[in-house]
Amino acid sequence: RTADFAITSNGRTVYELAACGTPMIIISQNKREDLHTFSSTMGDHPCQLGWSEEFPTYDFNGAVVHLYASGGAKMKRREMSEQLKRYDLASGTERVIAELIRMHRKRVEGR
Repeated sequence: RTADFAITSNGRTVYELAACGTPMIIISQNKREDLHTFSSTMGDHPCQLGWSEEFPTYDFNGAVVHLYASGGAKMKRREMSEQLKRYDLASGTERVIAELIRMHRKRVEGR
């Protein structure tokens, strides 16, 4: 939760980090993970590198420099964090429950 950024695979952890507003470098472990769409819908936020077998080492090094060592990196991480917080994933369970209740009421009332 207090990390400046994270390096992660393209699985469930992407949602967990996004819910915390943690900028991330995403590396798919396999071609199947490369098909997950959430990380590609986050705009310019993630450093989505794709499948680890297919991207060159300099892409990884460049992503780390971009988020950690370049001029303006701290500001970039802050912007990325704010962008991620707009997804409001932390209250997702409540939204799903409310939607289920709404749909049930609609069905019961015959609308």
